[in-house]
Amino acid sequence: DWSSDVCSSDLGRTHSAFSQSGFRLMSAFLLASGDALQSALLWPLNMVRDFPRRAGRIAAAVLTVPRGRPAPFGAWIHALGWYMFDLFGGPETAQFFMRLATETRRLTSDEIDAVAAVLGPRAIRYRDVRIAQRGLLSIVFRLNNHRAFATWHTINLPEKWQSSLPLLVHELTHTFQYERVGSIYI
Repeated sequence: DWSSDVCSSDLGRTHSAFSQSGFRLMSAFLLASGDALQSALLWPLNMVRDFPRRAGRIAAAVLTVPRGRPAPFGAWIHALGWYMFDLFGGPETAQFFMRLATETRRLTSDEIDAVAAVLGPRAIRYRDVRIAQRGLLSIVFRLNNHRAFATWHTINLPEKWQSSLPLLVHELTHTFQYERVGSIYI
């Protein structure tokens, strides 16, 4: 009967259009939040890879509890807090949300070459580093007089400093510090 042919044909077109629009929407979402999603997917890998180093920092801190004066004990508690933050994935969690609220990009090969000439080709995990701009950072940069800053593997860079390799090298030294001693560098 002709009515069932029309209905199934309309249903097929509707389902096809819905699938295509759903696919386009999902593609747009993945492109817009690709770095954040990648950060979320790499979180378990980073946790496993960095666990021995992070756990070692806590063990060393516990074994060196200062005795006596309150000032060294306060500094020890402060360091222990940062080591715990690292151990439980604080940097990865914070970067995930920060990258959702900004526009990010990977380092270019020229940028990696410039930094590697100063820090060394294996000094940091260059593939994990992102340059963050715009979004929520627009407000931050207005409040901090457009100063760049580093947060773990994210270099928060005002647009006016986007092409400054010396500034990028400087900020990546903080990533180098983070990879060596943890979030306590902050």
